[in-house]
Amino acid sequence: MFIKNKRYKMWAQMVLPPALLALGGCSDSGLYLLKPEGLMSRTFYHYFILDVVIMLLIVIPTTLLTIWAMWRYRKGGKGSYHPTWSHSNAIEAIVWGIPLVTVGILSYLSVKAIYDVNPYNPGVIAKAQKADGGDPVEVDVIATDWRWLFIYPQQHIASVNQLVVPVGTPVKFRLTSTSVVNDFLIPQLVGMIDVMPGMRTKQALVADKAGTYIGFSADYSGAGLSWMHFQTKAGRGRDSSYPLPPAQIRTSGITAYGSYLRS
Repeated sequence: MFIKNKRYKMWAQMVLPPALLALGGCSDSGLYLLKPEGLMSRTFYHYFILDVVIMLLIVIPTTLLTIWAMWRYRKGGKGSYHPTWSHSNAIEAIVWGIPLVTVGILSYLSVKAIYDVNPYNPGVIAKAQKADGGDPVEVDVIATDWRWLFIYPQQHIASVNQLVVPVGTPVKFRLTSTSVVNDFLIPQLVGMIDVMPGMRTKQALVADKAGTYIGFSADYSGAGLSWMHFQTKAGRGRDSSYPLPPAQIRTSGITAYGSYLRS
């Protein structure tokens, strides 16, 4: 190695191999949040990137200035000593002005994001529905132990652990649970929403392109949590023309939950 100091060399030999071994297990196949394929997920990703960039604009200069100050004012450095110094308007303006401007920008983006991705009435979905010109697809979602039940009230069919949606058409969900709390999440299409017994929550999405996406429960709900995965298939077309799942369950047997969700 190029490290001559024996102490640093020992630490490098201890830290680097485990770190490289850990990095060897990394894969981009599970980075669903960084690969948005839906209108809601793209909106989430957009605001996430904005937040990161704004914070980096603070963190990076602050880090560089800290290193510069430590180097300049070290013993033997070129920094000058002013024993009578007590105040600087420029420093006060920087110390208070930049945080205030940053908080103002982040507050504006936060409020805008709340209206854009509010699961009960997402602004981006409303715009997409207006542009689409048709009625949204309605899906009732019931979390059971330990499966996901998807009911299509407009088509009078239901499926287990398989959700099919049309590309480019708003899909609106009504969600509840038969027993414990779960979280409904399709990372590449839409963010997380709680699914609770005795309550009805809402969510919506628009798929950008055809494909198969992974959905799952994001909340620990018991021994069968690891089974609560489902496939989300986005197909071309709308209404009856997109490939609906086979009628695995007749909706006549689940009218109690269906009527509750639509009430």
